Amino acid sequence: MRVRVKICGIKDKETALKASLAGADAIGFVFANSPRQVKPEVVREITEILPPFVATVGVVANMDVEDVAQIAVSCNLDVVQLHGGESPEYCGKLKEKIRAKIIKSIPVPIETDTEELKRQIAIYEKYVHAFLFDTSSGNTFGGSGKTFNWQILQGLKIEKPWFLAGGLNPENVGKALQQVKPYGVDVSSGVEKAPGIKDYIRIEAFIQAVRRSENEFKKL
Repeated sequence: MRVRVKICGIKDKETALKASLAGADAIGFVFANSPRQVKPEVVREITEILPPFVATVGVVANMDVEDVAQIAVSCNLDVVQLHGGESPEYCGKLKEKIRAKIIKSIPVPIETDTEELKRQIAIYEKYVHAFLFDTSSGNTFGGSGKTFNWQILQGLKIEKPWFLAGGLNPENVGKALQQVKPYGVDVSSGVEKAPGIKDYIRIEAFIQAVRRSENEFKKL
């Protein structure tokens, strides 16, 4: 199976286009408070020039449902990623208001147990289209640069597509894909030279590492 690659925290046209040319399947824009935060009007300009095969993802956290719906429409987003403490009911309301698909981020403590993850998956499953498992990082919204124990996901039965995030980079994504088989991987700080500033060489290296890992699976 081809692993989808999402490059998150994009803030300008040049980086978005270079990431898409490097083979990114999705580009993420952070509307939540973060060094990678970007204004809706900037995102609108970027989504207008991206190739049609690149999915556009808006990352929000604890925003009013109406505000999220407005951003999804005005920025022409394909996906909305909920990265805060949004309830299942919130997800259901948003799903009724937008055409974009919904990804719910599930924060995973560095040390956790599968029962809590099973509970989280069960209560959100009917309201969202996919999950993203990211390292729990307190009050920050992703981009922590820290990994969690990937093996904890091995025993979970997850019916929806899911993304692996949290501390991934060109050096460790291959190892991650040896341990778990996600629908996609999400990277932000792992392809940066400074907070909020992407490194094109590391973006290319990350995507190449994912593709090499896929080729190794095919040989097995």
